[in-house]
Parts: sequence; structure tokens; C-alpha cells
Amino acid sequence: SISRDQALAIPAVAANVDFISNCIASMPIKLYKVKQGKVEEVEGDSRTRLLNNDTGDTLDAFQFKKALVEDFLLSSGGYAYIQKYRNEVTGLYYIENQYVVIDYNFEPIYKSYKIYVGENTYQPYEFIKLLRNTKTGAWGRGIIEELNEALQTAFQTQLFQLGQVKTGGNKR
Repeated sequence: SISRDQALAIPAVAANVDFISNCIASMPIKLYKVKQGKVEEVEGDSRTRLLNNDTGDTLDAFQFKKALVEDFLLSSGGYAYIQKYRNEVTGLYYIENQYVVIDYNFEPIYKSYKIYVGENTYQPYEFIKLLRNTKTGAWGRGIIEELNEALQTAFQTQLFQLGQVKTGGNKR
């Protein structure tokens, strides 16, 4: 199957993923509450500060959201660890989905799973999970998995055209 790097070597895929992830990453996230039948914006909440300014990670909020959306579109999902001190959220840490392992029980009614990152075990509520086309709630299906043959065709066509340009055209 085609890899993520190969899919992103296709200009149309790279441009669209970049456009979508940049648009979403640049949007501010706001928190609202319903009070006496009216919707009001919550000001000064630490969660919106983490999502819009400083995540506590090495990534700023823009890069954090962009990375999550890219993983959401291309791979099995975007994952971020929620660091808490008591009931206060103190940090959001992006984790590349290649380092996330899901231990799923496959029970059709009472679904449950654990998340492993490295040697550590986590519960689902300790993570932000951004999943596309999921039926499990633990992982999703990205466009690379869903459109693998079409992406392979586009990538191979691109390689063929590159070879034609390098050699100066068809053989006689």
C-alpha cells in the first residue's frame, strides 16, 4: 500500500491536506454554555487558552491543531494527551499516531479499549481523539486507507511521467 509520504508527494493531495489543515488550525476555538436559556461565551477558560495559544507542548496551538487535522485526514486519527493537575487541564501534548497502539476488546455491545504510548497505558478519557470514519471510537480510516488504489495510481503515474522527462521521452 502507499505510504503517507508517497501520498503527500502527490501535489493535489498535499495541497488539499495543507489547505484544510491550515484553515482549521487558524480558526479560534471558543467555549459556550447555556445559562437561563441563553447561549453565552465562556471567557478566560484554561481549555480555550490551551487550544488557542500555548498548549504546554513544544508545538504552539496552530501547529498542534494542524498536526491533529493532518493525522485525521491521512491516517487512523489524531491523538493528543490531556495533562491534568487535579481537575485543571494544564497541557495538551500531540502524539504522532505511529506511536499510539490501541488495545480494543472487539465486544460488539460493551466496547472498551486502552491506549498504549511507549510502555505506558492510558484510558480513552485521557486523550483528545480526532477520528474520521470510525465505528469503534478508538481509531478511524484516513483517506490513504480508503483511497489506496487511486492514490497508488496517481503516484505511479507521477513516477512514470518523471521517468519520461528524465530520459527525454519514449524509446523508439
